[in-house]
Amino acid sequence: MRLVRSDSTCPAKARRRRLRYACVALLTASAATLSPVEPASAALLDDIKSDANWILSAQLPDGSIANYIDRQAVWPYLASFAAMGLARAAAVTGNKTYVAAAWQWAFWYQAHMDARGFVTDYKMQNGTLVSTGSMDSTDSYAATFLLAVRDAYRVTGDLTRLGKLQTGITAAVGAIEATQNPDGLTWAKPTWLVKYLMDQAETYSGLLAAQSLAQTLKASALATRAASDAGKMRTGVANLWNSLTASYDWAVQSDATHVSTDWSFLYPDALSQAWAVAFGLVDSPRQSDLVTRFIVAQPNWAIPTALALFRGSGQQQVGYWPVAGVALYRVGNPMAGASVSSIRSAAISAQRAWPFTTGDAGRLILLEAFTLPGAVTFDAKTVTVTSSPSPSRSPTPLPSTSPTPTAPSPSPTPTPTPAPTPAPTPAATGTPTPTPGSSSILPSLSPIVSPAPR
Repeated sequence: MRLVRSDSTCPAKARRRRLRYACVALLTASAATLSPVEPASAALLDDIKSDANWILSAQLPDGSIANYIDRQAVWPYLASFAAMGLARAAAVTGNKTYVAAAWQWAFWYQAHMDARGFVTDYKMQNGTLVSTGSMDSTDSYAATFLLAVRDAYRVTGDLTRLGKLQTGITAAVGAIEATQNPDGLTWAKPTWLVKYLMDQAETYSGLLAAQSLAQTLKASALATRAASDAGKMRTGVANLWNSLTASYDWAVQSDATHVSTDWSFLYPDALSQAWAVAFGLVDSPRQSDLVTRFIVAQPNWAIPTALALFRGSGQQQVGYWPVAGVALYRVGNPMAGASVSSIRSAAISAQRAWPFTTGDAGRLILLEAFTLPGAVTFDAKTVTVTSSPSPSRSPTPLPSTSPTPTAPSPSPTPTPTPAPTPAPTPAATGTPTPTPGSSSILPSLSPIVSPAPR
């Protein structure tokens, strides 16, 4: 969704996706009654509460969740991840305030849908949120909204609230279908004709969430639609497998050209593979093979201040990618626990300075709480984690065989030309303006076959 893509086929989406990177939507498995998870590390719960409270400080009175605590812009993709984190925080701490905030976000999103089910980004002007008239994507925005609603419902079992969101749930499915092609894959949005693997991963899980919600609401026709759409998408992604690179092609352009993966690029190439695993698009044993390949190719992926190669923009700081950590947990990789400590320590050391966002905080909560009861992946699969890592107050180094990435070998894929990514308005208090490609916000990339500007 909204991460700034790093290839000719990467729009501003990469920018926010980067924000999105870290979050695999872990959903709570049940519960009409909220009660703290027992037993749980007090330090771990303190960390989750701290992150949740930080997100709450960015929520506006109308229910919208800004991308940062300066409350100067609302990027729905990030806000939905923040809401997922709040719902999960409520489940493990018993604090109903968190999930109430998630519900408020869902109602804000529904109220701001247009006739097609699309929602734009908003910015603050003279104390009022004003639409920018554009969005990073339509497929991932709709999908993450659906996941946020499912998370909130699973924590509370509030059928009354869920029923009031049925219009929005239906519209979100329509928004996804608006760009779904016969091959099952979705364009990022009507004016950006590129099919991203990252978007397919998020959208697939979003459609499964829609199916589940529709079944709960006894909307059988909608449930059937969502399930059919998800099935087509899964088949479409399977057709992206490239035996030459032992990975999925990470994008398909408007002329049907596939963009193959070069594992030397952290973003979007390698991370797209982690996304596919985290969101449930990969079956065993391939998912374990992809995670192993990911770790070997990108040993510093969980060290936010380390350097890595980004397609189209060279070396950049790694930034925050909790979603990849979910992929590790999903296959039982022992490095998953260390990644939690490493990512969080970097964020806290930087005092959650921009480009750390509310979306990052939400995804971080999902990753932190993955070892606690009730955690499930975006596609609603329960993953049993045998041990819960203790939160580390200092950076936890991860194994690294190459601290500084070397230049990649020439790739047959044409080198993309980065497109400028509009930076959010800095807060009056001095929130730094993000640098494209840094930390949580990736540079926007123009497609190899240029689509309409995003």
